[in-house]
Amino acid sequence: MEKFLLYPFKKWQLALLLIALPVFAHSSKTTREQEVIFTLKANLKHLPKTLYISKSPYPKAGEADTVHVVNDKFVYTLPAKKYTSTEPWIYLTNGNNPIESYLVVPGEVMTIKGDVRSDVEIGGTKFYKEWGAVNRLLQTIEDDNNEESLILNFMKKNPDNEAAYFLLRRMEEIAPDRIEEAIAIISDKVRKGRMKEWYDDQLTRLRSRIKDKQLQQTLQAGGREVPDFTLNDINGRQLSLFSLRGKYVVLDFWGSWCVWCMKGVPKMKEYYKKYAGKFEILGIDCNETEDKWKQAVKDYQLPWLNVYCTNDSNVKRLFGIKAYPTKIILDPEGKIVMSVEGEDPSFYDKLDELFSKES
Repeated sequence: MEKFLLYPFKKWQLALLLIALPVFAHSSKTTREQEVIFTLKANLKHLPKTLYISKSPYPKAGEADTVHVVNDKFVYTLPAKKYTSTEPWIYLTNGNNPIESYLVVPGEVMTIKGDVRSDVEIGGTKFYKEWGAVNRLLQTIEDDNNEESLILNFMKKNPDNEAAYFLLRRMEEIAPDRIEEAIAIISDKVRKGRMKEWYDDQLTRLRSRIKDKQLQQTLQAGGREVPDFTLNDINGRQLSLFSLRGKYVVLDFWGSWCVWCMKGVPKMKEYYKKYAGKFEILGIDCNETEDKWKQAVKDYQLPWLNVYCTNDSNVKRLFGIKAYPTKIILDPEGKIVMSVEGEDPSFYDKLDELFSKES
């Protein structure tokens, strides 16, 4: 996957992006005096000739500005509020999918150069020079055994770096238990300066995500005996989890709206057939209408047990479900063996480990 910050879809960033995409606010009361200009100057190889720039990764018709790329170059300007607590990101898209995403800092100039298929160098005025330094650090130390220490040392040497928040995002992934230590390093000059509202908002979200993740880890911990629940099956009959005691069960939290959920169906079918009678799958459909759920079960011919999780059900909360698909393997006593988010090969490796010797 691509480099951190410049490209929003690294493996450890995807659930975060799908769970909380940036939100933008427009106000008819905004005056010219409250607006300043953000400028983006690009010299990037492998951009499409016609580029679309918007405040959404998947803009609807009329929501994006059209930019023509000539000799790999373009200049884009955007009036922006000087002070805001929203997340002022812009997205470069090819009309269908995001290519790049950048934080807008009003009144500053951002330069980007390089190749969108590999490395992009960030520069420009104050904030973007600092972001460039952060990005170079992350590109250099990614997957380093001392990554955590290197990030903290960099922050200690650069307490006034306004782009340090992006280092916190990385710390959130690799060392959430040290996040408060990292936050404390950022100077008051930054925390209480021109980006105070944005920083306060981001730190609130970051702490909330870490708290949710810690709860999720507790609820999905190996060896935990899970509580019972009852949901309606495809025929409208109630089905309780405890009625499946005595056999291995896979709880599959999914939805037909979830691309990766549906991409995983063939492999799930393969293993359901491979170890027929060794375990049961309980598909728990979430976040869509009952009609769409039933149609998906029919269209994809899902052969296992399927139940529908209504919006007012507490089942997702019982298991700390934050991403889809989430698969949780239960042993015959109803204790958690393993949980995974996304289409993770380790899930199938665990099924092989559990059942191959019995075949």
